[in-house]
Amino acid sequence: VRPLGLAHAQSFHYDTAVHHMLGTYYVLAYESGDIVPGDDMIGSEWRWWSLAELADVPLHASTHLWMLQRAVQLYRLWKDEEGERPLQPFLGDR
Repeated sequence: VRPLGLAHAQSFHYDTAVHHMLGTYYVLAYESGDIVPGDDMIGSEWRWWSLAELADVPLHASTHLWMLQRAVQLYRLWKDEEGERPLQPFLGDR
Protein backbone atom coordinates (compact mmCIF):
# COMPACT_ATOMS: atom_id res chain seq x y z
CA VAL A 1 0.00 0.00 0.00
CA ARG A 2 0.98 3.62 -0.50
CA PRO A 3 -0.16 6.17 2.11
CA LEU A 4 -2.04 9.10 0.59
CA GLY A 5 -3.20 11.08 3.61
CA LEU A 6 -5.53 11.44 6.57
CA ALA A 7 -9.24 11.19 5.82
CA HIS A 8 -10.62 11.91 9.28
CA ALA A 9 -9.75 12.05 12.98
CA GLN A 10 -12.22 11.91 15.83
CA SER A 11 -12.64 11.07 19.49
CA PHE A 12 -15.50 8.81 20.55
CA HIS A 13 -16.86 6.70 23.40
CA TYR A 14 -15.73 3.13 22.61
CA ASP A 15 -17.29 1.06 25.41
CA THR A 16 -17.82 1.02 29.19
CA ALA A 17 -14.10 0.45 29.80
CA VAL A 18 -12.76 2.92 27.21
CA HIS A 19 -14.59 6.23 27.39
CA HIS A 20 -12.18 8.31 25.32
CA MET A 21 -10.89 6.66 22.15
CA LEU A 22 -9.11 8.50 19.36
CA GLY A 23 -9.66 7.26 15.82
CA THR A 24 -7.50 8.22 12.85
CA TYR A 25 -8.58 7.09 9.41
CA TYR A 26 -6.03 7.03 6.61
CA VAL A 27 -6.44 6.78 2.85
CA LEU A 28 -4.10 4.20 1.32
CA ALA A 29 -3.64 3.18 -2.30
CA TYR A 30 -3.46 -0.57 -2.89
CA GLU A 31 -0.52 -1.08 -5.26
CA SER A 32 -0.12 -4.85 -5.65
CA GLY A 33 0.51 -8.13 -3.88
CA ASP A 34 -1.51 -10.72 -2.06
CA ILE A 35 -3.93 -9.57 0.61
CA VAL A 36 -3.43 -11.64 3.75
CA PRO A 37 -5.61 -11.14 6.85
CA GLY A 38 -3.62 -10.26 9.99
CA ASP A 39 -3.17 -12.43 13.08
CA ASP A 40 -6.51 -11.36 14.55
CA MET A 41 -8.35 -12.44 11.36
CA ILE A 42 -6.60 -15.71 10.45
CA GLY A 43 -8.90 -17.88 8.37
CA SER A 44 -11.21 -14.98 7.51
CA GLU A 45 -12.29 -14.13 4.01
CA TRP A 46 -11.86 -10.64 2.63
CA ARG A 47 -13.34 -8.82 -0.33
CA TRP A 48 -13.63 -5.36 -1.82
CA TRP A 49 -16.91 -3.55 -1.11
CA SER A 50 -18.53 -0.73 -3.06
CA LEU A 51 -20.11 2.20 -1.23
CA ALA A 52 -23.51 1.07 -2.52
CA GLU A 53 -22.99 -2.36 -0.94
CA LEU A 54 -22.06 -0.74 2.39
CA ALA A 55 -25.12 1.54 2.47
CA ASP A 56 -27.24 -1.01 4.39
CA VAL A 57 -24.47 -2.80 6.31
CA PRO A 58 -24.22 -2.13 10.05
CA LEU A 59 -20.84 -0.46 10.62
CA HIS A 60 -18.92 -0.10 13.87
CA ALA A 61 -20.23 2.80 15.93
CA SER A 62 -17.03 4.76 15.23
CA THR A 63 -17.41 4.43 11.46
CA HIS A 64 -19.99 6.27 9.36
CA LEU A 65 -20.89 5.88 5.70
CA TRP A 66 -20.09 9.56 5.06
CA MET A 67 -16.49 8.89 6.22
CA LEU A 68 -16.11 6.12 3.65
CA GLN A 69 -17.63 8.34 0.96
CA ARG A 70 -15.15 11.09 1.87
CA ALA A 71 -12.26 8.60 1.76
CA VAL A 72 -13.23 7.66 -1.81
CA GLN A 73 -13.35 11.35 -2.77
CA LEU A 74 -9.90 11.92 -1.27
CA TYR A 75 -8.50 8.80 -2.95
CA ARG A 76 -9.67 10.08 -6.34
CA LEU A 77 -8.14 13.48 -5.59
CA TRP A 78 -4.77 12.17 -4.38
CA LYS A 79 -4.12 8.87 -6.23
CA ASP A 80 -2.46 10.34 -9.32
CA GLU A 81 -0.31 12.99 -7.66
CA GLU A 82 3.37 12.72 -8.51
CA GLY A 83 5.83 11.76 -5.80
CA GLU A 84 5.10 10.58 -2.32
CA ARG A 85 2.78 12.41 0.01
CA PRO A 86 4.63 12.50 3.35
CA LEU A 87 2.37 11.94 6.33
CA GLN A 88 4.97 13.76 8.42
CA PRO A 89 7.74 15.99 7.09
CA PHE A 90 11.34 15.16 7.97
CA LEU A 91 12.08 16.62 11.40
CA GLY A 92 15.86 16.62 11.08
CA ASP A 93 18.24 15.79 13.89
CA ARG A 94 16.39 17.32 16.82
